[in-house]
Amino acid sequence: MSTGAELISKLDLKPLQLEGGFFKVIYISNRSTDIGEQISRNVCSSIYYALTEESPFNFFHKVQSDIVHYFLRGSPIKYTVVSPEGECTTTVLGPNLQQGHLFHLVVPKDHWKLGELQLDSGGQDFGLICEAVCPGFDYDDRTMATLEDLKAFCPNNWQHLSHGISGVTD
Repeated sequence: MSTGAELISKLDLKPLQLEGGFFKVIYISNRSTDIGEQISRNVCSSIYYALTEESPFNFFHKVQSDIVHYFLRGSPIKYTVVSPEGECTTTVLGPNLQQGHLFHLVVPKDHWKLGELQLDSGGQDFGLICEAVCPGFDYDDRTMATLEDLKAFCPNNWQHLSHGISGVTD
């Protein structure tokens, strides 16, 4: 697979509403766990997830589960993660350890995250990762950031990161 369009077709990826990018569920545990207040979730779920030149952002959002991201192939993806206390870190998932890329990233529950495809000359027009979510992902557990959220959790960098809010343009 040499293009994002080929990858999307071969893996049968679908657009991920609100967040951006493309995904396909590849595993959902048949066991469940209680997460409180008579709510249960599957123990674990996993997806393929791709950012492409067509959809290069995974807009700021958070979920109520831990997520482990594993780089699979393509161009690097830069993640900006903000803790509930406002600590901001940047990690690049990619194929080149000499350039400081990592092969995996853990984003704990309730941490805001933004993913951005890092296109470069000679790179592929997609980045493909796998995500493992524990407890398993449920759309009810996802919160998309607003511009007001961004200003609150990133008061010093919000203007630089505002492209990570769905619907906000520079």
